[in-house]
Amino acid sequence: MSCRTAFILRDADGRCLVTAEKHSWWDLGRAEHVDGMLEMIRRTGMPTDDGRAADFVDGWHCRAVAIDMVERRVRHFQCGMSLHSAAHADSFAAWVAAAPVWSGWDVGYAWGGRQGLLDAVPQAAPAVAPDDPAPADIPLAALCARDEWFVGWDAGRSEITVKYAESSADWFHSGCSVVSVVRPDNVVLDYRLEYWDVAGWLTRHGEAVVPALSAEAPYPLPDESTIGRSAGAVLDTASRRLRYWTADAVPPAAQERLVAAWPGWRTERLPYGYPGHLACTGRTDHDVLSSPEQLRGGGWDDALLAHRDAGRRRLAVPADTLRACRIVVVDD
Repeated sequence: MSCRTAFILRDADGRCLVTAEKHSWWDLGRAEHVDGMLEMIRRTGMPTDDGRAADFVDGWHCRAVAIDMVERRVRHFQCGMSLHSAAHADSFAAWVAAAPVWSGWDVGYAWGGRQGLLDAVPQAAPAVAPDDPAPADIPLAALCARDEWFVGWDAGRSEITVKYAESSADWFHSGCSVVSVVRPDNVVLDYRLEYWDVAGWLTRHGEAVVPALSAEAPYPLPDESTIGRSAGAVLDTASRRLRYWTADAVPPAAQERLVAAWPGWRTERLPYGYPGHLACTGRTDHDVLSSPEQLRGGGWDDALLAHRDAGRRRLAVPADTLRACRIVVVDD
């Protein structure tokens, strides 16, 4: 199977067109590529109000871009096969938005998936198939097993005791998601979930996850390589603020269900993935983050790393604002 890219254009004259390409490699950051893409859409595009265009943009299109020449808006998303992480997608989107070709435009990533393209061109709604996935059925007790490395938890000292090494939990968790709870006393407790669909888990159980997590011993922070392209959330109990992140699209209907499951909370997507997660919990430069040397060659270059670092600096809280748990290592 190969990538199919959907294109939506609301042209300067107000007409709205939709088309698609297989093996499309237009570079959104280069003016000559954008010009060629616009020419292709105008040449092959079908009016979105044409009955043949109904639900044209569907699940077969793993990449897409929507451009409004009137309001100067752009939304786009990448194929999941080339999406290395949520942080990578946000960094790529920041790089595209900073390109001279889009100076003065509203350019963003379509985190709502194909329906997120309508943030740029709402007139294309007839051509975009609805996306309303079934709510996830994930148990409340979704924490990763810890028998192999865990020794104890001292709540008074906020200390987690582990075997072997501070990173020993990573040896037994090949992949996980991370949820951090910020208590009213500004202590941050970190937990590992064995499911990647954190947004679905938060929707399924709502605010009940807070006492459920608080009743459990926390975990050491996972290494970024253990997180991979997974997901996470930060639950600030004092301000009743929920910030989640995921490398996958959260369609508008799913986002609405998540907000409804947390009444009285400010619910929003957290940008820059795991680096953003660490930054907003007072750990901007924590050593669990992959180094630039580790990331180069894996889809990252200096420009994307610069946008990642700028993004997490904007999210950072002072290091002395929040207090994380201490990790104590004992011999087996």
